[in-house]
This record gives sequence, structure tokens and C-alpha cells, in this order.
Amino acid sequence: MLLDDVFKLIDQLTPDQKRQVRQYIDDQQALLLADIREILASAQPIPLYAGTMDMNKLRYATQSMWAGLDETEIEAIVQSMNEEFLESDKVSDE
Repeated sequence: MLLDDVFKLIDQLTPDQKRQVRQYIDDQQALLLADIREILASAQPIPLYAGTMDMNKLRYATQSMWAGLDETEIEAIVQSMNEEFLESDKVSDE
């Protein structure tokens, strides 16, 4: 069964049945969020210090993000990141 088939079946349901489907989806989302919270609760926090950064880890993370993207996709992402500049709300110590 394809997802389009599921949508067609949902279209045929009564309003009450659609509410039941919606409740089922909401319950599934709540279960997933509970699983995520449980995983995060047991994860060891990484200490972050202002002004410090492991550049090798940053390079690796950046390369991992770009992996599998072609030049057109990368250019679109870069263009989107450069379209809006947000001024910092912090006052510089300089």
C-alpha cells in the first residue's frame, strides 16, 4: 500500500474516524518525543566554553553536512544563508 492509497482511504472516513486517525498520529508523535527525551536525558552533556572551538570537529561536522549534496544544492544553501544578515544584540568589548 502506498501513502497515496492511505490518503484516499482517509478521505473516505467520517469526521469522527478522521479525528481518531488524528489522535493516533498525535499519540505516535508523543511516543517518539518521549523516546527522544529519554535518549537525551541519558546523554552526557558536552561542556561548552565561550570563545573556544575544536576546528577539526567543526570541519568534520561541516563536511558531513555537505556530503551527498551536489554543487547546485550547496550553492542554494549558501545563497539562502547569505540572504539575511542579523545584527548581533550583544555589545562588543572592543
